[in-house]
Amino acid sequence: MDIKVFPSTFHGKVELIGSKSLSHRYLIGAALGQHESHLEGLMDSEDLSATQSILKALGAFIHLPKVKGPLNPTGSLELDAHASGSTLRFLIPLALMFDTPFILNGRGRLPKRSLKAYEDCFKDHDVVFERLTKDFLPLKVKGPLKPGVFKLSADVSSQFVSGLLFALPFLKGDSVIILETQIASMPYFKMTLNVLKEYGIKFEHHANQIKVPGFQTVEPLSKRIEGDYSQALFFAGGALLGGDLILTRLPQKSLQGDAKLWDVFRTTGINFHHQDETIQIASQDFDCFHLDLEDTIDAAPMLMLMSAFGNNPSVFKSLSRLQEKESDRLQAIIKTLKQMNIELHGDEKEMTVFPQTSFASDLPFDTFNDHRMAMALMMCAPKATSPYVVKGVECIDKSYPDFLSVYQRIGGQFKVLGEQS
Repeated sequence: MDIKVFPSTFHGKVELIGSKSLSHRYLIGAALGQHESHLEGLMDSEDLSATQSILKALGAFIHLPKVKGPLNPTGSLELDAHASGSTLRFLIPLALMFDTPFILNGRGRLPKRSLKAYEDCFKDHDVVFERLTKDFLPLKVKGPLKPGVFKLSADVSSQFVSGLLFALPFLKGDSVIILETQIASMPYFKMTLNVLKEYGIKFEHHANQIKVPGFQTVEPLSKRIEGDYSQALFFAGGALLGGDLILTRLPQKSLQGDAKLWDVFRTTGINFHHQDETIQIASQDFDCFHLDLEDTIDAAPMLMLMSAFGNNPSVFKSLSRLQEKESDRLQAIIKTLKQMNIELHGDEKEMTVFPQTSFASDLPFDTFNDHRMAMALMMCAPKATSPYVVKGVECIDKSYPDFLSVYQRIGGQFKVLGEQS
């Protein structure tokens, strides 16, 4: 679906949807339990639907807000992760817990997104981990996974460590994860540890080793998932560029990686008010960003597009992992900024964005089938001097199916191309 976006400003209140990162983790934890957990406010999106579908195929009972295990697949199945890297990487070790063959598949760029960390990790563990083509998907896996020592590279994504941590506590013996690299996106790894602790799972993490006792059980949990700080950034960016918004369901203390960006806002001189779970933020001039995005890489599209309208050049570091996302997100950002006539210099190690006051484009903007690129483009509407076209916005359903209706509710204006007036 292609839309024409009109210059507009944003006003009103947005109740943020549940955190995608937390929703995955709490859902998986509950599905591993013998007793029923009660989860309120889970994100509703294509990614979470993929996680629910695979967990159900593995035997979990999910009738939200009620979730329970145990996992007990009844036969050989094909498991579809859709386009969700989190779903795939979190659930491969769970599929390997069973003496049952599974075929894992996906769509979009997911078949090409690396699973080498698992490929190397499992090669000494007497399980089947077999690519069926030159891509990583479709993938055949078959356990049962046995306790032991798991050597793992985690510099591409912390999701590989999280996936192992979801499975190893339930094996019939103790295991050790040896981390052969630093963990990318450390806040998300810490989030996994915290969720597991809430479910009563025990482990010991020292330096590059995580000791995981076996024979563990999940304690049932009642939880309301906090709002998504990653999605909040899009609305915050839109308000800064033009308007004023109230954002709710955002606790001041949060393990979400993108929650730290509000501290960055303060040091950049951006004013906002955060009380209890509510943030108020309004249009204002801001200086620039000097950010290493290693731990907040998903924030890059909105931050880098926002920076194009600051008062001074912004510098962003550690961008290489953008190339492994739903699109080659680094090239997507570069092409989008250049189409806005924004000057930028650098590469995946460090990039400088030189700002201007507004933008216009006679050519349509591509979303690159990337939900974060689509939302970032639409939230730049206050700085547009004329309407602009955004192609393929249906990709937003991956993480935020209600985004377009929320966008209109806060004053965003667009027209679906091809519709009758």
